[in-house]
Amino acid sequence: MLYKLKAYLAKNNLLRKFYNRIFKREKSEKPDIKHELISKYTANKSFIDVGCMWGVHGYFSFLAEELGAKNVVAFDIYQATEEFESVKSSKQSNVKFVQGDINSRDCINSLGKFEVVYCTGLLYHVPDPLYTLTRLREICSDVLILGTAVIPEMNGIENAAVYYPYLSESQRKIWELHQGSQLAITEPFDPSQGYGNWIWGFSSSCLEAMIRSAGFSILERHYGKFYSFVVCKLSNEPFLAVSGDWSTPDYAENVSKYKY
Repeated sequence: MLYKLKAYLAKNNLLRKFYNRIFKREKSEKPDIKHELISKYTANKSFIDVGCMWGVHGYFSFLAEELGAKNVVAFDIYQATEEFESVKSSKQSNVKFVQGDINSRDCINSLGKFEVVYCTGLLYHVPDPLYTLTRLREICSDVLILGTAVIPEMNGIENAAVYYPYLSESQRKIWELHQGSQLAITEPFDPSQGYGNWIWGFSSSCLEAMIRSAGFSILERHYGKFYSFVVCKLSNEPFLAVSGDWSTPDYAENVSKYKY
C-alpha cells in the first residue's frame, strides 16, 4: 500500500512541486539531457541511434551529425518515415538509415562497431532486456548512452522490476503516466503488437545491475522518477552472456558448490 502511494505521488506534479518547495529541493533549470549527452560524447566519434524512428523520425541521429559525430547510422525495426526522408533531404545529411532488429544476430553482424551507441525508449519494450543490452555491447566500442523508463525504487528491496503483460486492470493503473497510450498499461497487453507493448518497469538499481551484468561500467547517472539516462562504458570485467550465448561452466569444479 505504501509503495502504491509513493508511485501515485511521484506522478503528481503539483504535489511534487509542493514537496520540493517545502523542503527547499527546487532544481535549477538545465539543458535537455539528451542534447547535453550527445554533445558531450559524440564529437568526431562514430555514432548509431538504436531505435531511432518511433515518434522522433531520426531526430537524434541528425542532432549527433550536427554536433560533430561521424559515420552516423539511424537504426530501427520500423521503416524510415517520410518525415525522416524529408529532413535528411533538407539538411543534405549523410545519416545512413538501416532497418533491422537489434536482437537479430544477422543484424548485429552487419552493423559493425560504433564508438558511441545511443539507445533511448527501447529497453522497456523488449522481452529480454539483458539480452538486448548484450547486443548493444556487441556493436559498442566505447560508450553507450542509454535512456529508459523506470519505476521508483522499492524501499528495502534492491533490483526490483515489474512485468507489465497480463497485470490486472487495478495494478496497471499504478503505472499509468497519463502521457498517452502505454500498451499493456493503459490498455491490455496485445501480443500481436510485439515491441509496441510496455514489457518491463525497472527500478534504477535493477537497471544498473543489468548494465553491469552486460559488461558495462557506469560513467554518469541521471535518474528521474519514471525515466532515467545512464552513460555506460565498456568494462574489462567478464560479462554475463544470455539467451543462447551461454558459455558452459566447469561442471566438476562448480557442481559441488550449488544445491538445487
